Amino acid sequence: DVQQGRIAGIRIFGDFNGRLEVGGLEDKLKGLTYERDTIAEVLSSVDVKEYFGDVGSDDVLELLSP
Repeated sequence: DVQQGRIAGIRIFGDFNGRLEVGGLEDKLKGLTYERDTIAEVLSSVDVKEYFGDVGSDDVLELLSP
């Protein structure tokens, strides 16, 4: 959910093999400006594989960014 250019709410669903709950990543993304570079910055600051298993940050960025 994007409101006034910011991520107001986000839910990530899927059948992942990650060690961490995606809710932690969702929390990091909430409130951010909905821009590719901003989302990429957050994804580069976390180990995406901990959330999604064998899925890279570039793949996640393609799904989440405009």
